[in-house]
Amino acid sequence: MEKASGELRQLQLFELDVLTYLIKTFDKYHLKYYVTGGTVLGIKFFKGFIPYDDDIDIAMPRTDYSKLLKIIQKGIESDYIFRHWSLDEKFKYSIIRVENPNIVVSEVSNPLKGESFPSVDIAPLDGAPVGKMQRNIYYLDCNNKVTT
Repeated sequence: MEKASGELRQLQLFELDVLTYLIKTFDKYHLKYYVTGGTVLGIKFFKGFIPYDDDIDIAMPRTDYSKLLKIIQKGIESDYIFRHWSLDEKFKYSIIRVENPNIVVSEVSNPLKGESFPSVDIAPLDGAPVGKMQRNIYYLDCNNKVTT
């Protein structure tokens, strides 16, 4: 299978280091997690990263995500930086981003963005109810929140 090369491949390998650390952390605290998005597609079709992909996506059930956020807020010893809007008002996303601050990445596709770091994004998973009627009410409520 085709693999990325050069700087993109180096970025992917640095992100794998972050992921390896996170998996150990998730195991230590008994947190469930799943790979998602392009990460799943890369594993399925390329046996690794999509050759042009530059990130790793993880999702966690909301309860585990909330538990991880509490662990981070209490302080976690790490060489990596945990970012979340509740920890840093300059970070405007609802995900948790875990960055390796020792490796600087220049943003080629968006020079105005400046520099970033190899990172892994962790999103919360919020499930829908199981019963048909409850699920219909849930989606109706979600649609009303989106349109109003």
